[in-house]
Amino acid sequence: MTQNNKLKKSKKRRLVTVLVCLIFILILSSLVAHLFVTKSQPKVEETVSSVVNSTETKDESFLTQKIVCLDPGHGGKDVGAIYGDIYEANINLTVALQTKSALEQEGYKVYLTRDSDTTVAKRDRANYCNSINADILVSIHHNTYSLDHTVDYGTALYYKDSDQLLASSILNSTSDELSIKNQGISKFDDSLLWVAKMPAALSEAFFLTNTNEYSLLSEPTPFRLTAEAKGITTGIVNYFTHPEQIKASANNDSLNIDRIDLGD
Repeated sequence: MTQNNKLKKSKKRRLVTVLVCLIFILILSSLVAHLFVTKSQPKVEETVSSVVNSTETKDESFLTQKIVCLDPGHGGKDVGAIYGDIYEANINLTVALQTKSALEQEGYKVYLTRDSDTTVAKRDRANYCNSINADILVSIHHNTYSLDHTVDYGTALYYKDSDQLLASSILNSTSDELSIKNQGISKFDDSLLWVAKMPAALSEAFFLTNTNEYSLLSEPTPFRLTAEAKGITTGIVNYFTHPEQIKASANNDSLNIDRIDLGD
C-alpha cells in the first residue's frame, strides 16, 4: 500500500469519526430539550383542575362573605366609663381593631364606626352601618360598678327580637374565652340598637372596676383585651356558620351597672 493510500484511509476514518460525534451530539441535544419542555409544561388535566379549584374557591368566598359593622363605643368627648387611668373609650377601640383584624383573616368584610379617638353620635353610627348594608352590628363596651369591686360578669344587650341570637352568640363565646360568669342577655332601649336595620348587639364583656380585671388591664401588654377580641370573633363566626348550635342565653334584667346610657 502506498503512502498516498494510507493518508486517504486515515482521512476517511477521521471524517467518519467526526460525523458520528456530530450525530451523537444532535441526538443528545434533542433528548435534553424534550425532557426540559415536558417538565416545564404541566399536564392538561392538572392545569384544568387548578383553574376549576381556583374558580370554585373564589366563588365560594364571594357567596359567603358577610359584612360586619363594629362599633367601638364612646370616643372623643365621650370617654365612657373611667376607672383609675383606664378610659373605656380607649379599650373599646383596642378590642374593635383586634376583632376587625381577626375577622378579616376569616374572610369577612369589616367596617368600623370610628377608627380613632373621635366623637360620633349613636344614630350616626347606626345609620353608617345601615348605609353599607351590614349584615350585623356589634357595639363593644365595658361595664363599671363602683359600689362593689368584686362584681364581674359578662352580658350582652339587645333591643329587637332579631338581635337576641347575635347577643347570645357573642356573650357565650366571650364569657367562655375570658372564663367569666355569663349573666345572660338583657333588653336595652338604646338608639344605636333600634335605629340599626340589621341584627345588632352591644357587648359588655367584663367590669373595669373589678380589682382583678383592672390589674390585668394595667399590664404592659393587656392580653385580656386580646382574649376578648377572640371571643367576639368566635361569636360572630358561630352566628354566621352554626346558628343552630348557639345556646340561647337567659334574659336577665337585673344588672349591676353604674350608668344607663340612653343618649343619642
